[in-house]
Amino acid sequence: MLPMMMAMNLRAYLLSAVSRANRKLNPDAVMIAGRRAAAQYSGCDAVVIDAAGLFDPYRCEMFGVKDYKNVRIYDILLYSAAVVIKAGGPLAEAFTKVIGGTKDILPPVKNLHYEERLGLTGLIYNQTVLFGNRQLLVNHNVEVPVKAEEDRYLRDGRKIVYLAVENKLAAMFVIGYAPDTRVAPYIKTLQKQGVKLLVRTWDSNITEELITDLFDLKAGSVKILSAGAGRIFMRYKNRVRHQAPATVVHGGSLLSTLRAVCACIGLDFTARFGEVLQIILACAGLAAYTVFALMPSRGIPGVMLVVLFYALCAMLLWLAGRLKKTF
Repeated sequence: MLPMMMAMNLRAYLLSAVSRANRKLNPDAVMIAGRRAAAQYSGCDAVVIDAAGLFDPYRCEMFGVKDYKNVRIYDILLYSAAVVIKAGGPLAEAFTKVIGGTKDILPPVKNLHYEERLGLTGLIYNQTVLFGNRQLLVNHNVEVPVKAEEDRYLRDGRKIVYLAVENKLAAMFVIGYAPDTRVAPYIKTLQKQGVKLLVRTWDSNITEELITDLFDLKAGSVKILSAGAGRIFMRYKNRVRHQAPATVVHGGSLLSTLRAVCACIGLDFTARFGEVLQIILACAGLAAYTVFALMPSRGIPGVMLVVLFYALCAMLLWLAGRLKKTF
């Protein structure tokens, strides 16, 4: 009778943990189907994400523009905004503000291509447009300013990005990046669990060092994907599947993705801890029963004593279910 009661105790414990987690997660469009789903996703070694979700687009800013008088300022603003907005990412909102939010005035961008850790190239009105770091311009034979001029603006975490049109240096933008504080605790949780972040980006300023500094992570916990790997990721990310097993469901945002993974880690820990505790309690119950049986003066434990022990086990499992919260 006692083993069956203990098994029921564990089952109730697991169902309660999953139900409690889903009550917190469901308002944010996240759902975990059960113990197996949590175990499956808690064992991941890495999470592949888009860099855009790591930053708060409304706090990423453009602090200034240096015009090199080779291209009309009107074209500088339109070309840079067109490239950035089409590529997407954390700077899209800042460049949308530059053009007053009127995207229908932007010129069409063709053949947009990301050169790994350098920046973007594309065609606007059959003119070659470069948007990236100084090495991108050097690689395309564009004359760049001396490094000392660039270094004057590199303070308080600010970064530099250049625009060139038809092999002529057009402008230097001074920009700043701000992390999304909502995702920060979940990223820290993943780091503690040894889960690496694989980040897809088109932005030459978004590096492993920038992310680890902004989120206070350990070196080696973040890896920027190569351009080819980033394209594969986006292809899978944007692919529509009409049928899929509903083991873990989330809303598609980075926040809901990270919450789902962290919740699986927390649930799996809770389940494993409960199983270990169940074994310990079962052994303790068996040992106590044996002691009573071998002591003639005590006799076999009565039903009331067994029920009290069962209640103690239930209380300990209930408390154990509230030990680890990662979501």
